[in-house]
Amino acid sequence: MKIYNQIFIIILIFINSCGYNPIYLEKKNYFSITSIELKDKNQISYKIKNSLKKYINIENKPKTYAVSIKSNKQIRTTSKDKKGNAKTLEYKISVQMVFSDLDNKYEKTFEETFGYQNRSNKFNLKRYENDIQNNLIEKIVFDINQFLYQLEK
Repeated sequence: MKIYNQIFIIILIFINSCGYNPIYLEKKNYFSITSIELKDKNQISYKIKNSLKKYINIENKPKTYAVSIKSNKQIRTTSKDKKGNAKTLEYKISVQMVFSDLDNKYEKTFEETFGYQNRSNKFNLKRYENDIQNNLIEKIVFDINQFLYQLEK
């Protein structure tokens, strides 16, 4: 019984000292966004703008940025079958962003791609593409947050 208690204590020590830190808990945002300008009015830009709204006009932050967003999506055929129909497709979202504060102007392009099989049912294909788009936008928003946290250092 004593050996089990010692093993349990050793395991607890290793788990506590493994270096796990939550991504957003440790990082406090030291920035605020004064305005978000959309260069093109599409669904991708609006979703990114909505995800960045939590940073708008936060008071007493040392860094403030004006943000400009331009985005586009591209669906291209990567392979075809013998009849010439699309067999596999690639969904690509590209977002060009400009962050400007009083002193500097930062330009960054965020891109995410995803390859998938074509489907015969076009309704299911469209729903699947909407899911892909939402997932890619989530990845891009995560990358934008990481970029903003790196700018504040």
